[in-house]
Amino acid sequence: MTAQPTTLPPVGIGARLLRTLCFATLGALTAQNISPTFVARLGGAVLAVLLQVVVLAATGWLLYLVNPHIRHAYGYRGIQTALARGFLLLIPYTVLAAFADLGLAWHAVQTFTAAGMLSAAAATGAELAELGGGRMVNIILLTGVASVLSIVWMALSTLAPLLGA
Repeated sequence: MTAQPTTLPPVGIGARLLRTLCFATLGALTAQNISPTFVARLGGAVLAVLLQVVVLAATGWLLYLVNPHIRHAYGYRGIQTALARGFLLLIPYTVLAAFADLGLAWHAVQTFTAAGMLSAAAATGAELAELGGGRMVNIILLTGVASVLSIVWMALSTLAPLLGA
C-alpha cells in the first residue's frame, strides 16, 4: 500500500461552480424539452441546482461515514474534494448534451445526464480510493446514488408535463 499524502491538493471554488453550471445547464435543457419557455428553462436550472445541493450533501455525509481513513486523515474536506474533482467529469457530458439538443435537435439530454452522473460517480470513487477510501464500498454507494439520481431525474422530467409544469 502506498503512503497517503497528508495534505489535499487545493480545489478552488471553480470546480464547484463548474459542477453547478453543469447541473443548471442539464436542468435547463431538460426543461426546454418539456416547455420551450424561458420560465421553464429557468425553473429546470433552479430545480437541478437544488437537487445537486441536496443529493451531494447527503452523499458527502454518507461517504464521510463509510470512509474512516479519509475522515481521520482529511476530515470532511477530503470528501468535498473528491466530490468536487469527480463531478468535473460532468463537463463533457453537458457539452455533448447541449450540442446534441441545440445543434442537432436530438432530444437526448436524459441519456447524457444519466451517463454523466454514473461516470462522475466512478471518477469520485477513484478520487476517494486515491485518498485511501475503501474501493468496494465507494463503488457500491456511489453507483447506487448515481443510479437513483438518474432515475429521479428521468421521472421528474417525465412527470412534469403530466403535472401541468
